[in-house]
Amino acid sequence: MKILVWQTAFLGDLILTTPLLHSIKNLFPDSSLTVITKPFGKDVLKNSPYVDRLVIFDKSKALRGN
Repeated sequence: MKILVWQTAFLGDLILTTPLLHSIKNLFPDSSLTVITKPFGKDVLKNSPYVDRLVIFDKSKALRGN
């Protein structure tokens, strides 16, 4: 099973999402968990044992077309 969590809000919201990621992995231990986050999320989640894949979404670049 593949699970996607889209969290592109603020840093505090991302930190408050980490228990959710833990719960998802506990409920679905064989799942592949991907998180889409802002660039600062890389530093927060890069060593998380619950996240299998991290996708960085830079809203400012998306709006400029870069």
